[in-house]
Amino acid sequence: MRFVVMFATFLLGYAQTAHAGGGPFSAKAMRESFSTREVDRSLLLPKGWLELSLGFDYKLGVGAWGADGSRQKWEDARWHYMTERATLRYGLGPRVELWAEIPVHQARLVNEPLGTDIKDWSMGDPRFGAKFNLISRDVPRTSFVLEFGYKGPAAKESPANYIGGPNNVTGFVFTTGTPDLSVGLGAKQQVGPVGFTGHVAYVHRFSGVVQYLVELENNQFLGRIKPGDQVKADLDVGVQLGPVWLHTAGKVEWRDVTRIGTSSRGSSPNSNTDVVAESDGTAFDVSPGIVLNLSRGVDVSGYANIPLVGEDLQFFPIEDLHPTRGPTFGGAVELRY
Repeated sequence: MRFVVMFATFLLGYAQTAHAGGGPFSAKAMRESFSTREVDRSLLLPKGWLELSLGFDYKLGVGAWGADGSRQKWEDARWHYMTERATLRYGLGPRVELWAEIPVHQARLVNEPLGTDIKDWSMGDPRFGAKFNLISRDVPRTSFVLEFGYKGPAAKESPANYIGGPNNVTGFVFTTGTPDLSVGLGAKQQVGPVGFTGHVAYVHRFSGVVQYLVELENNQFLGRIKPGDQVKADLDVGVQLGPVWLHTAGKVEWRDVTRIGTSSRGSSPNSNTDVVAESDGTAFDVSPGIVLNLSRGVDVSGYANIPLVGEDLQFFPIEDLHPTRGPTFGGAVELRY
């Protein structure tokens, strides 16, 4: 959050002190060209451009995955998970882009036969990072970038005070309570009106003491968790039809085992943690979408995400650890200057 405030202050201050034609909010010759069509665009926001994306996701969780990858459907329960997010991107230079994202989550668990109807919300974990241009060519569009990202824990991580048993748990956990650090590569290649875009990234998930873990043997609150590291990859294929960009992506994720326990002294605080059996696994999703390029400065997009393969759900309702099984629908408006 501090980074987001500092980032916004920097941009506003620079706009006020820069000479005419030199600030990020004024028309200027230093700003690089930017195509109106998605197929012609680089993975890096051009120098001098500022983009604000306002997005919304809605997920309907209808079940879980078995330890063997089988689909398990909930008979009466329904899990509604909504996320609103604001994403800010800025082309700092011809080879550097900075970005930051702030989400807000809303959740609702409904089970009519049991009389369950729990609602909760929380600010999400802010994320920020940078992209660096490695290779760029205009015609045909070729783009190759190096990406870094960081997630800081800030969302609600305690469902209740636990006094009185499960009936007093009237909220949800919206975060792992631990930071993430990611490094990855992105590539895009244009072939006429068709574009191929791919990403691969490694996400290291740090351990941390969190409020949602309770150690029962010694009745210790604030247990330690080490979420499994992740390797993520996706491949998106799209075609430009006038101002419309139609695309479909395949996304795969490999997750290492999660460890939980109590903290230990010394340089290795994870020594007292144990592996959660079958907490590793693989997930595969398909995500079709559409982008309407209204102008250089305005895009409107929509998408769906359909999970085809998943992993054992052991940390409900923490979507950032093990996502529930169910479709997600979303969209965004992108505004640029």
